[in-house]
Amino acid sequence: MENDILDSLENLGYNGPLMDEVVLLKCVENEDIASEFMEICKWLTDEIQMFSGIIEKITGTDKDEFAIEISGFLREYSCPYSELLGVTGLNSSENRLLLLGYLTSELQACRILGQDDDAMDVDQEEASPAFQHLSAILSALDLPQPTKQASVFDLLSDIEKKVNDVLRKCPRGYLGEPLLTKRLSTNQWAQVEQINRTLSREYSLRRQTLLTRLDVTVRSFQWSEQGKKKQDAISSDFQPIRTSLEVQAPVSIADVLAARTDLTKVTKTSSGALREKTKCAINRILIGKVPYRGGKPSAQGPPPDMPQFSKRQEPPRDQRGRGGHGGGRGAQGASGGGGLMNNASGAGSRGGVDSGRGDKGWGGNLGGRRGSQEGNPFEKKGDYYHHDTYRS
Repeated sequence: MENDILDSLENLGYNGPLMDEVVLLKCVENEDIASEFMEICKWLTDEIQMFSGIIEKITGTDKDEFAIEISGFLREYSCPYSELLGVTGLNSSENRLLLLGYLTSELQACRILGQDDDAMDVDQEEASPAFQHLSAILSALDLPQPTKQASVFDLLSDIEKKVNDVLRKCPRGYLGEPLLTKRLSTNQWAQVEQINRTLSREYSLRRQTLLTRLDVTVRSFQWSEQGKKKQDAISSDFQPIRTSLEVQAPVSIADVLAARTDLTKVTKTSSGALREKTKCAINRILIGKVPYRGGKPSAQGPPPDMPQFSKRQEPPRDQRGRGGHGGGRGAQGASGGGGLMNNASGAGSRGGVDSGRGDKGWGGNLGGRRGSQEGNPFEKKGDYYHHDTYRS
């Protein structure tokens, strides 16, 4: 419950000493009501009064007087926890934590639902950024929030008067000179807004990339056996820091107006004054030689079992000798045909003679085929003669 209260106080903008968990527990578990506890209750009730209009106000610094006033406030606010009512309602640490949890949740609900009927109506969709900046200015200067009857001139006059009062208490040149000294027109402000919107979109993408890398890196440490044992410790240390890192870039037009001339001075990241703020303990750790993890073909040779590369070799083109074999068959065919015609026998013998030349090998086949047809190159098929020839 303590962590929920601290998160709620941080979201509400409280910056008091009780933001430390150890101090909060010590203050709550103390036998007497501590002054820090009364201070934070007074801050919460004052913020709630701005929205609800409760008459009862916490002003006392004595514990008995504080107990009476806080009990009256809770009765007027219709608190549902009866154990908190009465002068003895805050004697236990459980009731004190219950009171802080109740007040923080009620203040969050008041800010979400808005102010009462006398509050100024604001179009949240159109004027939300301007109203947020205006509300931040009023809160920083301890001025009340505007009401319906308040005009813009009166509101700005109150702010100017308060700012001048604060500046008179500061040393000369405390704020410095503004960076933007020229008055811009409406069209120029529209262009500035468009430029800021484009840059904010780009910076938001970069911030989201970096935050995703951060989440993956922290999560990878929890994969080891040692990290699994310390997941709660890692989460308790990392989550508060991670929650404060937003994806959206927090730069607006108001920052342009608030910029001072010191922004033009660019300090080197290696300067001594800046390194005092950016150095950390890990900078003193020397990383040893990292083993080779692959990716460079020239860095290591191939494995010994990998075969060597060799150029493909085509099969030999030795097609000679077929004609001689055919010529022999041609001679056999000529002798088997009876040698009735000299052309048939002569063709067969030419096949045998031309057996030494591959380009005339078809001649042997021709003689063999003619010799096998009983020495007659003409064969009668039906009513016509068919001349069987081969051409190379």
